Amino acid sequence: MCLLITIVNLLWLPENVIIGGSALALVSSLYLALERNLARSGFKELAISIGFGIGIFLYPFSLVVIAWTDILILLQMILLALANLLLIALIEAETDFHDGFHSLVTKIGPDTSKKVIISLCVLSLAASIIMYFGGHFIILQVFYSLSSLVLLLLLFNKDLFERNDYYRMISDGIFFIPLLLL
Repeated sequence: MCLLITIVNLLWLPENVIIGGSALALVSSLYLALERNLARSGFKELAISIGFGIGIFLYPFSLVVIAWTDILILLQMILLALANLLLIALIEAETDFHDGFHSLVTKIGPDTSKKVIISLCVLSLAASIIMYFGGHFIILQVFYSLSSLVLLLLLFNKDLFERNDYYRMISDGIFFIPLLLL
């Protein structure tokens, strides 16, 4: 039944969405096949954040001629996703280390990880300021700014949010902030 629904839905999708979605599915399959090697190399979080950003913007980008502002909002999403993944990995680093899990954080250490997270959030905030004052995607830039600030708040107060895994709910929750527009 699911296969039938999928086939029927394919009839209404634009061709470029089908092609892009197929490419993303192929890349995602490749990621799953190489996941263990990516984790050891420290590229797992980067691969996931790029896949997430492309997955979010695949359909909207298929409908327009892509401008530099579109690329910038995609890059901001990737920056926020990467900062989010690194923040979670930083908070869970000790457990991951003892369980034998690898991440960029376990590879570069907590101090460097904090600097990377701060840099990613600052880059996203800088891009938001440029876009906001340029009049591009103003409301989205407010949400991106709030997301960066929430991640920084979690980073600097991680002990407060570690109890009951609140950090995970809040850090993943930043991606739902744009739903407030609906």
